[in-house]
Amino acid sequence: MIMLQEESKGDSTSDLAALLARHRKGLAEAWAEAVCRELPNSRYAALPREELVARSLAASDTVINLLAGGSNAAWPATGLLSPSYLLKAGFDISDVIHATLLSLDVSLTTVRRIYSPDSATAEQAFAEMSAQFCRLLGDFVTELAVEAKQQVEKEQARTAIVLMAARAACSTLELTEVLHRAGDVLSTAAGMPHCWFFLMHRGGTLGGTWVDAGEASPAPAYPDEIATGLLTRCALEQKRPLSCPDAQADLLAGSDWARRHGLKSALAVPLIVEGHVLGIAVALSFGQLCQFTPEQVCLVQAIANVISPAIENAKLYRKSERIAVMEERARLSRELHDDVAQVLGWLSLQIASTRELISLGKLDPAEVALAEMARIAEGAYLDLREAIFCLRASVHSGPEFWPALREYLAEYQIHYGVDARLVAEESSSMMLSSKVGTQLFRIVLESLTNVRKHSEAGRAWVRVEREGKLARVTIEDDGRGFDAARVIAAGGSRIGVGIMRERAESVGGTLELDSGPGRGTRVVVRVPLAPVEGSA
Repeated sequence: MIMLQEESKGDSTSDLAALLARHRKGLAEAWAEAVCRELPNSRYAALPREELVARSLAASDTVINLLAGGSNAAWPATGLLSPSYLLKAGFDISDVIHATLLSLDVSLTTVRRIYSPDSATAEQAFAEMSAQFCRLLGDFVTELAVEAKQQVEKEQARTAIVLMAARAACSTLELTEVLHRAGDVLSTAAGMPHCWFFLMHRGGTLGGTWVDAGEASPAPAYPDEIATGLLTRCALEQKRPLSCPDAQADLLAGSDWARRHGLKSALAVPLIVEGHVLGIAVALSFGQLCQFTPEQVCLVQAIANVISPAIENAKLYRKSERIAVMEERARLSRELHDDVAQVLGWLSLQIASTRELISLGKLDPAEVALAEMARIAEGAYLDLREAIFCLRASVHSGPEFWPALREYLAEYQIHYGVDARLVAEESSSMMLSSKVGTQLFRIVLESLTNVRKHSEAGRAWVRVEREGKLARVTIEDDGRGFDAARVIAAGGSRIGVGIMRERAESVGGTLELDSGPGRGTRVVVRVPLAPVEGSA
């Protein structure tokens, strides 16, 4: 520690500030040494010696100014000692207070070296310095509280925006809708009116989706120039946000291209999930220049981080929907092939047998055989026409499922003359996944096929109710019914019970059949509902 030369013991407390000013270098050195000794694991100790000395001098000057300024002095609102700077620089507040108290200790030690410890002047100096340091700490704590409050409010606002982005993106599994909702939040956070999403496709190509914040406008006709531009490529390669506040003067944005199309500012942020790049979002402004603060870029990146998993889920969901459609087409193809093959095989045998009857002159049995063939052929034609009708029926998931089913029942009534109605009071709140919707739709269609072929019913109902996390769908008619136990014991192939039960169980559901002669038929299907936002 640098030793201080003793001053005249006749100095008064009014000269205390001037006295300490003459020893500011020594005070700074002593304070730096004390900080390194007392706070070896603090942010202070990690600073280079030159910077620590500079902070020590700033602290010494603060003490001296407080002593010289009296009641008008206050903790500095800016600079190396300001709460705002200290918080942003990562200093621990307890370390800052400890360091400030060390400054008091160093200053008091200096006073003790200067004044006689038992003199009235020394006592007055000690009291003055202690009072000023109390004020100094009070000012610091006040500024700290204000700064901390502002930081908390900023973080709360930032968290609210990120949470809003997550909720918006996760509220649907439709990829286009996810992109539009996420893009609206992202472009708003970036202060930009437009946003392009470019998602990676097979082979590394980028496919774009245009999103407007606020009023809609037509998408520019040059997405490839944005997708393949230097800004986009660099952001993807570096996996970090890149901005061009003045795109027309920045080669990163392609200044010539920007001037040609009137682009003012751009911000590109990659979409990454577990190190895998899904694509990139590019916020654009064609109307005015936009300046991007570090906090704003950080916020946009945070939004990208929470919407990227939602985009990935939507892509997987779209893929699963395609797979479900392909599986259903394969299943229907097998069923149709089996039915047609059986009919054609039977007709082939009957034709051969009928030819033999005709060749033997047995015309009456031949007429009977021809009539039976005509009946079977007509039934096969109706089944084939119904299969085509069913294939044309649209299968939807989510809120569109029930309106699509209602539309099918209306067409069914026109085609077959059976009064078929959907009774579904709570259907708007019951969402089905794509796979569940596909299988449930086919079960309903198979049940209504049985109504047409076997029941001789005039009316049919499809009733929908909620049972906890399940949808309970009942398909019933007022037809002649049948001995359900006997039909099921025989395998139930005539009415497709096995196929319907297999469909229900393939999605975690169940199927029950209830019927009796003269009392119609009831098929009860229970399938799981899709989870909704906010559910456990």
